[in-house]
Amino acid sequence: EHVSIAVGRARLYADIRQSEERYRTLVENLGEGITIVDPEENFLFANKAAEKVFGVAGSSLTGQNLR
Repeated sequence: EHVSIAVGRARLYADIRQSEERYRTLVENLGEGITIVDPEENFLFANKAAEKVFGVAGSSLTGQNLR
């Protein structure tokens, strides 16, 4: 029974990793700008298209403030 549970969990984790990888690939290569900011308006994430919109390159938006 324990082995069956462990195998099931391993499959679940593998499925989650694969799903996250597909999501990451989609977001990073999307032609639309996507950003995540915290409540203080600091960029936590910006894809390449968002960096192009803001006129910066190389993940330089991350850590910057929107203002």
